[in-house]
Amino acid sequence: MNTTAFLCRPPVCCTILIWSLGLLHVAVLGRDAEEPVAKRDAKGPAKMVDAIVNRNKPPKLVGRPRIPMPGRVALYPESYDWKEEKRVHQAIDKLHQDTTVELWEELVRRTNDPRYCVVVVSPVTEDAYIESVGRVSRDLAYLLLTGLFQQHLPLDPSQDGRKISLDYELGIGLKENLADWRKKRANKTLHQLQLEVCEAALVELSKVKRLSKEQKDSTKKKIEAEIEKLRRTKQPVFLKAFFFHELTYKEDVAKRVREAVKSGSSEDIGIIR
Repeated sequence: MNTTAFLCRPPVCCTILIWSLGLLHVAVLGRDAEEPVAKRDAKGPAKMVDAIVNRNKPPKLVGRPRIPMPGRVALYPESYDWKEEKRVHQAIDKLHQDTTVELWEELVRRTNDPRYCVVVVSPVTEDAYIESVGRVSRDLAYLLLTGLFQQHLPLDPSQDGRKISLDYELGIGLKENLADWRKKRANKTLHQLQLEVCEAALVELSKVKRLSKEQKDSTKKKIEAEIEKLRRTKQPVFLKAFFFHELTYKEDVAKRVREAVKSGSSEDIGIIR
């Protein structure tokens, strides 16, 4: 089963998938993807996305001295309902476990949903970011669309342990406008859309100069195999993703952050350590 570590992507961290993918910047990918399961109640996908709406008010983001880290923390009130937070995390997990075209389409439709979902932490700076339902939906939908080729991208020799980032993978004209991109291709099925992005990835791969010919040829061969499978089966292929809980606040961390902000301390809080 293919597995991809997923976290809602913070604005400055295009790297955890893209790390792995490079999410967020950390994805562990396997090889055998699952085929979508049978259709279900049409309202099911909408209910699943609605379930990740957090009934808490989002915490305030507060700046601190950047050295030591983090430079921006989430200030959770003492009254914050952590049981509700746990429920939201479980609902996000369910989204990642689902492999139906119907859910993917719903995720694409929800990319502009502004309601509060969760706070995530940059794995590099430990800065906090408030993620909306729309951003969580968009990032997962984007991963399910492009992950098929992203899993095969080699490490970037100019980066430390990160995979190369193709222009197409970064979503220029796609990721930030995924819903519009999909509307322009309303006559295409999901497997045809996956074919389109895989073929575009091959074009972008050919332009990368910092990879050896051997690396390019090997990557090209793997992506071409995915393209052949899509053409042969005429079925979409999903990577199995999971929500990266380690990059979120816990109740004890939130308490330490409150105390540090109240006292004016500039000590390293250690959000994810």
